[in-house]
Amino acid sequence: MKKTILLGIVCLLGVAATVTNGYIEKPFSVANTNTNAGTATLVGTATVVYANSPFSISSNAVFAVPSGRTQDVIIRFDTSKIGRFTNYVRFTSNGGNLTNLVTGTVTPAGLVNFRIQ
Repeated sequence: MKKTILLGIVCLLGVAATVTNGYIEKPFSVANTNTNAGTATLVGTATVVYANSPFSISSNAVFAVPSGRTQDVIIRFDTSKIGRFTNYVRFTSNGGNLTNLVTGTVTPAGLVNFRIQ
């Protein structure tokens, strides 16, 4: 599945998750779809909208993606608290902006669900 940012910038939703020390991490690939080599590096940031939540950006919150390339932004979900959680990840760039919903659920039995939409 992919989401499109304005002006030809595409974000590809990561499907693989890595579980480490009570955290689940998923990649969100930021792609610069500009086909003119050597021009228009996509420069931007990824931020979590609500600070007091179990979601964070664990790597590449600031990105610079050359034409025709991709870079993963890693979104982390802290699984140490039981409940259902919702937040947004906002991508702001010189090629446009995109806000994606992230949800996570941790049950008392330890079952975890983490989605980027």
